[in-house]
Amino acid sequence: PGQRKAVRGDRTLLAPGDPAEVRVVRRIFHLFAREQRSTRDIARLLNSRGLHPPGQPWTSLRVRLILKNEAYAGVMVIGKTRCVLGTLKKRPREAWIRTVGAFEPVVSRRLFAAASARFRVTHAWASDEALLDELRGVLTRRGRLTARLIDHDRSCHCAEIYRRRFGSLLQAYQAIGYELSSWHAAMCANAMARLPPALQGRPKYLTD
Repeated sequence: PGQRKAVRGDRTLLAPGDPAEVRVVRRIFHLFAREQRSTRDIARLLNSRGLHPPGQPWTSLRVRLILKNEAYAGVMVIGKTRCVLGTLKKRPREAWIRTVGAFEPVVSRRLFAAASARFRVTHAWASDEALLDELRGVLTRRGRLTARLIDHDRSCHCAEIYRRRFGSLLQAYQAIGYELSSWHAAMCANAMARLPPALQGRPKYLTD
């Protein structure tokens, strides 16, 4: 960390690091792709066993970033962004430049592909009605709605997207006419009451 290229025309090659860290990365892929564990469960497991740098505990996001990084499978990917008049803009996936075998892989391409297949297919943006249709689909298949059921349904965006778009899961439920049981509604009301005043009655997000 902190190292920089001496010459602008130089190129950087990645190499496997400390053997213990390599084992942790391989374990993350195995737990996710083979044992079907969630990124949150993996983070909890690694933290409970102290398999993290001092002061840097694992989070669901950190685990997810590793699982999506093709460099661990030996693939170099460049051209994800471009700078236009000082503004950094994302480029479409088909415009990226990918070189297979650029680095010594930490995990096999087969294992990486198995991990990638577990991630749900999402779109860069979905309308409110499209999100609500996905929520209705989960309700039809499962018979009820919870954040856990939404997160584990690959045909639906994750629960956090609904919280951001509609202000809360409860408001998303109300938009499709889904009524919570009395105890569940009371639990949600208590949770909302404990929020800081600035977050209570938060307006609906216009975009993600």
